[in-house]
Amino acid sequence: MSNLEKSLHGKNAQEKILTILNLFKSKGYIVDFSQKYKIGYPEKKKDQFFFQYLMTLQNGEEWIVQSTTSIRSDRINIQQWNAYHIKKINSKITRAIIVCPDGLSEKEMNYYLSYKKQIDNGILYSAIDDVINISDFYNLIEEMGLHSKSLGARKALEGNNFENRIVEILNDNSNLTKWNYNSSIEVGFQYEFFNQILKFFKLSSDDYIVSIEATNEIPSLPTRGKPKTDIKVEITLEGSSTPLIYTISCKRTSSKWVSIHEYPVTSFIQVLNIDDEKLKEALCALQDAGGVQSLQKHYKDELESKLPYYNEALAKWAYGGVGGSGNPAIHWADYMFVYKNETQQLEMWDLNSYLVEILKIGGQLNTPFKWTYPSKGKGKRIQLKGKIL
Repeated sequence: MSNLEKSLHGKNAQEKILTILNLFKSKGYIVDFSQKYKIGYPEKKKDQFFFQYLMTLQNGEEWIVQSTTSIRSDRINIQQWNAYHIKKINSKITRAIIVCPDGLSEKEMNYYLSYKKQIDNGILYSAIDDVINISDFYNLIEEMGLHSKSLGARKALEGNNFENRIVEILNDNSNLTKWNYNSSIEVGFQYEFFNQILKFFKLSSDDYIVSIEATNEIPSLPTRGKPKTDIKVEITLEGSSTPLIYTISCKRTSSKWVSIHEYPVTSFIQVLNIDDEKLKEALCALQDAGGVQSLQKHYKDELESKLPYYNEALAKWAYGGVGGSGNPAIHWADYMFVYKNETQQLEMWDLNSYLVEILKIGGQLNTPFKWTYPSKGKGKRIQLKGKIL
């Protein structure tokens, strides 16, 4: 890589940090930030020490952040020097963080991991508190911003943030440039996720992509309900005028069982095409009772005996919207994207493969689900709780 390419690479990496800080300031996860933070000792040069960013947290703490494309000693020692004196002069600054691009070369990755390990294990005397990549920096600020929220608000925000994150990654022009030209200059925005998603869609580096359009603004169902599709992606390849379309349901949770589906019993009967009068009666009794424990035994026996015949159709409807109302090309989800909070990993499935595993799960009434009712919805709606793999 030439000196010019190195300079452009570094500039692009710095701009990605700016993108993240602007995003999380708009969400209220950080109070504010400034660029090109400079400070000096009293009666000395006022701008002797420098870090690219100073950010202010909700608790009043301040952090300094520096983007770098290399952890080699000649560069990192300068940042150690600056961090040491900045923290000594400004006691509000509690952390100094170095942020590297995702997808470093193997050589740079070895430098990165070695230096990070020495800091984490206390081998080095270090004014720098952490060395992380862009994705981990994103996760760190998001987790910090969500921590102060109530449990209900946090869960809702986690889901929305996950959808927004996938859309931002897929729509990022630098990711597309990096994919098409294998650019060493472009850093990309969480490019590892971008690359992972496109390869999951069975695209290869030989496929030149003209455009990617991702959105999580999906029209409501004709019933005004929320569709199972959270994100629609259109990818146009060179030489084709017809885009490839992908509809995705997004799940992000730490819970084993979550509410995934709720409709009046009439919808269950209609979508599943149930014409058995005794089964209809038992389902209506379940809605009235609100749960399996409150259900009379003969109704429970009826459901346990006959519902398993509908498990596959029920699972397709509950997870993908298949068979329900709406436009199949938009409202029904073909893919499941699951973000695991514990591992910070993205797992992707096509709907059919996902449901093969779901149908192995033991729930209530010989189905993969737990049957209950939504808040204030007893006697009006049936709610299904399902597992997220």
